[in-house]
Amino acid sequence: MSWKLYKITKMNKFVIVFIVANIIFLNKIAKAQDHSSLAISLAVFDVIQHHETSIEGRVEYRLNKSNWKLNPFVGVMGNSDEAKFIYMGFFSEFIFFKNFCFSTSTAPGLYFRGKSKDLSFILEFRSQVEISYRFKNSMKIGVSLNHISNISIKPPNIGVESLALTFVIPID
Repeated sequence: MSWKLYKITKMNKFVIVFIVANIIFLNKIAKAQDHSSLAISLAVFDVIQHHETSIEGRVEYRLNKSNWKLNPFVGVMGNSDEAKFIYMGFFSEFIFFKNFCFSTSTAPGLYFRGKSKDLSFILEFRSQVEISYRFKNSMKIGVSLNHISNISIKPPNIGVESLALTFVIPID
């Protein structure tokens, strides 16, 4: 019986660095807020490779509690080529320069292709970074970049990136 070593790809390295960076910096920067929120995004799907670019929309519920370092969130994405991505994961959010917020998130989810880009597997993983400006009423506007791929669970590991404009509305 032979055992194959797990191949560490460029994306796997990114995910590992992403998780380690979250752990290291969680206690270094002030927590952004205590409000749970609804995030609404309008994006360009496949913004980097441009193979099957389309318009993307996302809605996320972000549960944010001050005593939690990683907060859960759930979301749904759809694009103009009928793809859908339903996901649930964790995010971290921090304040810098008083009114600016930086957040990172990661989430596994189910991808349904529709007529959009074939990502080769139903189980996909999304990693995202977001920078936003927080207003006095805790509403935010920001930009985010995310990457969705199967992290080499099933070849080929194609992946797709989206660049979004996001509105975050506090709901509690």
